[in-house]
Amino acid sequence: MGIARSFLESSMDALLRARPGCGYRPPEGEARCAMGTSAPASVPARRRLGPAALPTALVLAAGCAARQYPLPMTAAQLAREDGPALAAYLGQPDAGAGVCDLGAGGPHAVVIDPAARRGLGEAFRAGRIPPDRWLACLDRLLGTADPPTARALLTDAVRAARDLASGRDLDADAGAAARFAAIARLYAERPTEVAAEPLESASLLKRLETDLPRGLLGKAGQAPGAELLAALRLERAAWDGAPVDEAWLDRLAAAGDAATLRLAAARLPGVALREAARRRVIRLGQAGSPFPEASAPEVEEVVARLGRNPVALADHPPLRGWLDTGRLPSRTVLVEQRLAEHAARLLAPAPAAGPATAPGPAAVPTVLPEVALPGALRVELTGLSAPVTLCADPRRLDPTPCLAAADVTTTSPLARVGADGSLRLADTLAMDDVLPLAREAALTLPLAVGGLPVAALSWPLRFLPPPGLVLEGAGHGAPGPDLEVLVESVEPDRLVYTVSAPAARFQAVVERADAAAFRLLSRGGQGAPGSAGPSGATGPSGADGRDASCPGTPGQDGGRGGDGGQGGAGGGGGPGGRGGDVRVVVAAPRDLQDGLVRLLRAAVASEGGAGGEGGGGGRGGPGGSGARGGHGTTCFQPDGPTVWLPSGRDGADGADGEPGPSGWAGTPGTPGRVVIVLEP
Repeated sequence: MGIARSFLESSMDALLRARPGCGYRPPEGEARCAMGTSAPASVPARRRLGPAALPTALVLAAGCAARQYPLPMTAAQLAREDGPALAAYLGQPDAGAGVCDLGAGGPHAVVIDPAARRGLGEAFRAGRIPPDRWLACLDRLLGTADPPTARALLTDAVRAARDLASGRDLDADAGAAARFAAIARLYAERPTEVAAEPLESASLLKRLETDLPRGLLGKAGQAPGAELLAALRLERAAWDGAPVDEAWLDRLAAAGDAATLRLAAARLPGVALREAARRRVIRLGQAGSPFPEASAPEVEEVVARLGRNPVALADHPPLRGWLDTGRLPSRTVLVEQRLAEHAARLLAPAPAAGPATAPGPAAVPTVLPEVALPGALRVELTGLSAPVTLCADPRRLDPTPCLAAADVTTTSPLARVGADGSLRLADTLAMDDVLPLAREAALTLPLAVGGLPVAALSWPLRFLPPPGLVLEGAGHGAPGPDLEVLVESVEPDRLVYTVSAPAARFQAVVERADAAAFRLLSRGGQGAPGSAGPSGATGPSGADGRDASCPGTPGQDGGRGGDGGQGGAGGGGGPGGRGGDVRVVVAAPRDLQDGLVRLLRAAVASEGGAGGEGGGGGRGGPGGSGARGGHGTTCFQPDGPTVWLPSGRDGADGADGEPGPSGWAGTPGTPGRVVIVLEP
């Protein structure tokens, strides 16, 4: 089948659910399926089957609990996790903040609860989330979360800023300075309707008014501290004691201070003054734009309404376009297959792995990055004086002609262009969508503007070695499934396996250099375990001793308990099932056939199931209890001395019986036949 599913369909939750009767291990183990109706067998990790890296794990503390999340974690996996998983996701190299848009069309975080907030805050303060990524995430969350959650998130950020500004010289800690700058920008540019708890923002204002004039935040903290202080004052309609009115805005415009005007447009409490500040920002942008088209009078109205100046492609059809590769991340796409789930993940080597070349065995996978197209995609349009790119953030109030994100599309179902102009790849695919990639040396994502192809992003493509595939007989002693295996050699230098079993079909793509590590096996079911031997009989109790009696008979000793009986022998284990017959058809050029046959003889096998374990011997019977001795007594004689007649001794317990012998292990099953056929 061709790549026919949409981006959303290929990211569906169902793609990661194992088929009934199949168990799946990460790449260090084997995909092992019981072919039948019995419950899935457990899957031991037998041996490492190639260079696919082990998943790592990140531990996040949430209150008193600690959670472990296996990494790499894709956006599709994040969408099924609880709140604290968001911090783990964002801590990965190359992770994108698009998952923080709670209204996004693709996979995204779905739970922003107190535990998620704590996780984000702790990871940010500890430096596990880069400040720019944290800022991009919080910016999206404040715009899409419910009002109480947005208020709580902003309040958390205000507390963090106050802690960072509390008498700390940020020159001595570059990480803390970057976090402080990120909070300052978040607070200054947040949506107008989102506010922090008043007491917390007032406390931060007081701290900054005290520490900034004294230089306590150092040079690194001066500019973001001033921005944060200005935002706090402007939302209270204050500015260094001067009235905040249109005259003040005019003075800023005359000085060309677009930054302060933009801040005023975001933070002033009055709608009229905010709009007046917006207009002045737009006019300054028009005056400084290299595009003569930006100075048209109607542009001010468009930007005032939309925050940007998107071009109507009907009036300005595209002529040609290109990508500025210097502005784009360069990665290799790694395909990690999950055979038992009939699905795969698209990953990438961590950035430290080096340039975009096929990674070596030690490459550690991470998620694929988002690709920001604004500034990177350039398009010449009919009637415009210079090439344009995608529109910037509407808060910039940029009058430069630009492309609306909706006008930029990709014809690949493996990616989509988001509303912010970022190109995002699907990270979870069905195998039917993966197989066409086997014949490609690179993953190519064409880009079109207004339906006209203008450029393409192309990243090298490599398939990680999949885990070995072991298909077992279902039930004790059942024969392994007979398999029909088609091995096709395809360019560039890969093998495509199609494994047909009676109850299922599996497909895998293997780089030819890794094929020796891909083990394919039909195995008989393990023999039934032997029955446990019966327990030995309990020994009889001893007879009680007779009590003493006057005038002269002392108490008798209690009788000894009888010995327990020996346990019965355990039953023998059942024989293992015979391995299934495997027929392999090799479709390859003649010059490759001999080498492939040698490789497949070593990697494809049939083996009998292990014999069942012998039953354990029965437990020896417990010895009988010793009886009590007879009681003593005192004899009183009218004319003589009083006499004490002693008690008898208690009898000893009987000895426990010996355990029975264990049963013999069952005989292992015999292997089936493996036949390799060359297809002309």
